[in-house]
Amino acid sequence: MAVLVASTLHKGQKPDVSSKILNYFIDSNRISEFARPCVGYVLLRGIYPLSPDKIYNPQIKIAMSEAVEILKYFTFKVIDLFTTNDIQGKTEAMFDNQNQVAWRLLEDPLMNDVNPTLMLRLS
Repeated sequence: MAVLVASTLHKGQKPDVSSKILNYFIDSNRISEFARPCVGYVLLRGIYPLSPDKIYNPQIKIAMSEAVEILKYFTFKVIDLFTTNDIQGKTEAMFDNQNQVAWRLLEDPLMNDVNPTLMLRLS
């Protein structure tokens, strides 16, 4: 997954980063030479979090929760969903003073009869 993410952000090229951050993991010797710069890159950018148990486990499948965090990174940091003007319909921002929460309201014209408003919590 790290290779896919880093390659996407670098237009197919490997990022030029130090892989010293990989020394944090007790199983860093199991990360392939090919993937080392990509793993270092996603860790340094905060795309993939450091695990508290200091194990990277490069051979296991990624968990759905980890994949969601990576997709969330792309949605809000790379694509910047709320400023690209690619959203069809109406968007509004509001702040809930009582709960101290920012919300973004999305009205989807395609889903108008089913779910007219989607509320995304911004904070």
